[in-house]
Amino acid sequence: MLFSNKKKALIVIILLVLTNSICAQKNFFLDNEIKQNFSSYFGLPRESVYLHLNKSDYVVGENIWFKGYIYNRQKRKPFLLTSNIHVGIYDSKGILKEKKLFLAKNGQTQGMIELDSTYSAGEYYIKAGTNWMRNFKEDDSFVQMISVLDNTHKLVRPKKLWDYDIQFLPEGGHLVAGIRNVLGVKVLNGMGMGVEGVTAIIRNKNGDSITKIETKRFGHAKVELTPELGNEYYAEIVSGDKIKREFLLPIANGRGINITISHIKKERLLIVLGANESFKREYSNKLFHLYIHRDGLLKKLEVTFPANKNYTSILLDKHELTDGVNILTLLDENGRPMLERMLFNMNGLNKDRIRLFKLSSDKDSIAFVLKSMSKNTDNNFSVSVLPKNTKSYNHEDNILSAFLLKPYLKGHIENPSYYFRDFSKKKENELDLLLLTQGWSKYEWQDMMKNPPKKKFAFERGISAVGTVNSKLRKKSKLIYFQDELNNSPFVVDLPDNKQNFNLQSYFVEKGTKLSFSLFDGFGELSRPQINLVVKDGNFVDSIDTEIRQKIHKLPKTYENFIVKDLLVPDNTIKLDEVVVTESYKRREFSSKTIFDNKLKKVTKATTKMYPNFVDIVRSRGFKVIVYPTSPPPQVSISTKIPLSFDNKFPPPVLYVDDVQQPDFDILNDIGTANIESYYIDRSGNGGAGAGGGVIRIYTKARYNDLGGQELDFSNKKFYEYIFKKGFEPYKEFYSPTYLTTQNSSFRDYGVIHWESNLSTHTSSEVIFKIPKTGLSEATFFVEGMGLDGRLFSAIRTINLD
Repeated sequence: MLFSNKKKALIVIILLVLTNSICAQKNFFLDNEIKQNFSSYFGLPRESVYLHLNKSDYVVGENIWFKGYIYNRQKRKPFLLTSNIHVGIYDSKGILKEKKLFLAKNGQTQGMIELDSTYSAGEYYIKAGTNWMRNFKEDDSFVQMISVLDNTHKLVRPKKLWDYDIQFLPEGGHLVAGIRNVLGVKVLNGMGMGVEGVTAIIRNKNGDSITKIETKRFGHAKVELTPELGNEYYAEIVSGDKIKREFLLPIANGRGINITISHIKKERLLIVLGANESFKREYSNKLFHLYIHRDGLLKKLEVTFPANKNYTSILLDKHELTDGVNILTLLDENGRPMLERMLFNMNGLNKDRIRLFKLSSDKDSIAFVLKSMSKNTDNNFSVSVLPKNTKSYNHEDNILSAFLLKPYLKGHIENPSYYFRDFSKKKENELDLLLLTQGWSKYEWQDMMKNPPKKKFAFERGISAVGTVNSKLRKKSKLIYFQDELNNSPFVVDLPDNKQNFNLQSYFVEKGTKLSFSLFDGFGELSRPQINLVVKDGNFVDSIDTEIRQKIHKLPKTYENFIVKDLLVPDNTIKLDEVVVTESYKRREFSSKTIFDNKLKKVTKATTKMYPNFVDIVRSRGFKVIVYPTSPPPQVSISTKIPLSFDNKFPPPVLYVDDVQQPDFDILNDIGTANIESYYIDRSGNGGAGAGGGVIRIYTKARYNDLGGQELDFSNKKFYEYIFKKGFEPYKEFYSPTYLTTQNSSFRDYGVIHWESNLSTHTSSEVIFKIPKTGLSEATFFVEGMGLDGRLFSAIRTINLD
């Protein structure tokens, strides 16, 4: 008998070991499968776009000025590979009106869209994105509502709407009978906006009062409830029109599990999972998996319920979470999602503060200093300067909410930028309440497990052109072309085996650019070809559907019966048909080469061998040279290594190429030392006015040397000319509209003082810019920015101008 009992005990032990082994093996395969699915779903790089618009309300005749920031949410860094940004304007029904292509470099773009006479007063949408984004179910494009006004358009304050809607959203997704539940509450008016200060009484089906709630900002609140199985609960509210309304709460599940999350300390988080008795009977001794994830980043916690308890808790250090949004999904032993909750972790978030102050003033302008409070100096900012009490800046988003919050939430978020201004413990609680009322995230678990994105649209870099030479080709013919007749060397297109088709891939060309084509045969002769060129800029016709438009709002207006009049000088000019100017354009020469002939350094074969790239020569002469190779095309930064004594600045030198001053140093990417005849470098700055950081002068070899010594005459009949009607929008400097006066109410409400789209701090933590004097005593500065390390900036400052 004793032997029999021992034998039975051994069998039980063996069964337990086998069961545990099988469960462990099952858990291993499940975890491995989930990791592989996440890797597959987020394997393709994703980009998000935010446009900082200089205003939200425009008058016909003004321009929409914008700065675009492109962000890699997985790496929390600028998306440096992106080059093609498509920006469209859509009418109030979401129908495309026009779309333009803008060039992005180093995760940034900038541009302007003119609001001409084809725009009538009304609401429009501006949308920015890439073709690559179309590969994903989740739409990461930027969409913002804007208004176009004229002198007959009345802006009326919305009436108070008492048609309330109240929503109850159980934390985790389900109301569970028999255990403690937390429900998020949203009270919305007829416009879908949250209503603060609404009182509601929760009653059971017998009318007994259970608890009372009052909504806070944006109509949010939360309530604790332990519902009984079979009982019904409803909320009773009395709205501003004194009418009593009743709203049913969700029916409690007889078998279920829920979650509650509390930020108990600055660094700690308490997660409590509750299960009622029916659930525990079915899932006793079962192992659950709590996955904490975002953008493919994944962490797993194992959860079990003690046999004699309804709750189990997990204490987490916030440093164990990813910064920003974290999505918590609880799975059963078979990998089925049971509940979900989102939370926001501010710890480790790569955001920063700025200082903005007046530096000096002269007759026509005022200088300001914009300073980053971080030690990192490689930041870029955009600044919109408007009258102090402007009514024309009603954006709900800033760069922080656009990149860190909105990509993960399904529904509309009222004024999301609010949560990221002057962040505090109160804001953290309000943000957690927002996430509690948002339900499940935008990323659906079944899609992440079974439907990875398919690469249907290529990642664009530049535009493409497919060409055909419709001329008879001579032996060993090559197709050459010059861009705008300004390059020092021709581009050569090989035509192997005299094939007549050719491709221009990843071509960065602006609208209006002229290409001059010629055939160069084996005998050194040029001849005019017949060319057919089909250009593809990637622009596509799309629309903004109703669901997306319903989520897009502006901040509510606070004015009524205001007509925009006497703002702009009337445009009485006559619009002419488009005229293509074919006369050659000659750049203004700044100085004569002969002045520096006795100081020029000749380039020899030895020079070319030692310094194949001209930037190496510049670096050897004591300048700091940085080449950013990931931007299209690469960007070159040159500055002094020694600061100016009076302001601790590291200024750049002035660059001349063939006596033409260059706006930047990017042209040096295209000029090898072998293409240079001579050069002059002076670090003292004596080489020209405004050259405190020094001067660099380059004189290139004549382009005809590349074609066997032929002197090229672009006016002759040996060249076929093609002018691009598609391509990137040309860069335009900001110019202010012509206002009738800056002293009336129209200007104070809707006028523009200034716009800066590209304030960089490559060599210092601060940058200086100027705004024109308008006679106003105060102005509001709206600042957005991003650092090369992914640091995000957003600030609103009102400054005295006197």
